[in-house]
Amino acid sequence: MIVPPTLMVTWFKDVALALGVLVLLRARVPTFWLKSLIAATLAILLIHLYAVFHQDLFGFDFQLFWKTGLDVWRGADPYAPARFAEHPFLNPPTALPLFALFAALPIRASLAFWTLLNIASSLGLIALARSALISQDRLGAAGGQVRAALESLPPVAIAGLAICLSFSEASLKGLYLGQLGLFTAVMLLLALVAQGRGRPIWAGVCLFLATVKFVTMIPFLLLFLRRADRLSWVVLLALVLGSCALTGRIADLPGRLATLAQRAGELSAPGKVNDYSYEGTRNESIISFEHLFYRLGMRDRVWIRYAQVFALLTVGAWVAYLVLLKDLPRPAAACLVSLSSLLFIYHRDYDALILALPLVHCAGRLGEATGRARWAYAAIGVSTIGVLYMSSTFLRCLTGFTLQWGAWGRLVHAAVLPYATWLILLCMLILFRVEARARARFAS
Repeated sequence: MIVPPTLMVTWFKDVALALGVLVLLRARVPTFWLKSLIAATLAILLIHLYAVFHQDLFGFDFQLFWKTGLDVWRGADPYAPARFAEHPFLNPPTALPLFALFAALPIRASLAFWTLLNIASSLGLIALARSALISQDRLGAAGGQVRAALESLPPVAIAGLAICLSFSEASLKGLYLGQLGLFTAVMLLLALVAQGRGRPIWAGVCLFLATVKFVTMIPFLLLFLRRADRLSWVVLLALVLGSCALTGRIADLPGRLATLAQRAGELSAPGKVNDYSYEGTRNESIISFEHLFYRLGMRDRVWIRYAQVFALLTVGAWVAYLVLLKDLPRPAAACLVSLSSLLFIYHRDYDALILALPLVHCAGRLGEATGRARWAYAAIGVSTIGVLYMSSTFLRCLTGFTLQWGAWGRLVHAAVLPYATWLILLCMLILFRVEARARARFAS
């Protein structure tokens, strides 16, 4: 965190979390009190962000992107060793036009515009996720089954979930750093909306823009394998090649990608910022199978890498089977893909905003579900909020306390420190079970 939150900000953060849980579970709270809490929490959020904007370290990652964009304008190669040493980044060449756009304005003005855009996007992400799920429901064989549940969500519930998401650790940290996780989530949701409304060109454009964080975007391609999506692929590939040609030669693309992989390895080395071990300077905020296996007690990095590849192939094959062959309802398939995307290779806590999809899905289904299904959707929704509110500060302190606890410490490390990964896997399993049962009941 860039600046320690004040006591009031911390208290309102807890209020936002509680507000999200209450709205999710359809608790009977007077509408007046809900509106008052939403208004007060939103005011505190905006005041807090205005205050921290003037801190020197605010937008730290954005400053690196801006400097990279400046290299693009100057005709320098941002992937050259000298330039990388000055402002390291791990984004593909398709991100360079966006970074150049950042550098078209002075850095403080550009950061202010980017922050305002991200605040608006954060507050609107829940409504956008709802639109994406409704659009996806139109593509399914049983279209309308989920749409009615989502359309029944009252505006105060959507606003409450929006405040909960915007005040989450994932959202605040992304805003503090000026990161691209929120932008990627918005583009992926817009791609799903465009696909559901029969606009393949716009879907391809949005998928291209989401390549700025390609490790989040790639799993979503599972949802774009219908015959009607061919034009989206053509647009996506054309824009990828065009953007690479705009900022360099196409012949240099393989070399740039190899350099990108090399840089990722350098930043993941022991003691570096992306190192998942306890030596890493920011290891507590990582979400990945490597992070999980290390907390389970594995120490050989080669075997951890092999284990991650096996886990990714297993989970990826299972998700692909469910999405492509089991005819899972489209909204549920989109939620399953969004959950799996966080486990693909490597992510940080601020990338968890893509979980707006399962959060909204569960909030809608809770209004009509009964019995075990209601408990299942409640568990997924609350777990999703738990991932969004994953506190790096708490996990860092817990790691330090438990390193000397022996067997009990190892148990905490295995069960608690990678709890975000455990919750994501649990949500995927529960979502599959409850949707499969609902599908069976609908078919009968």
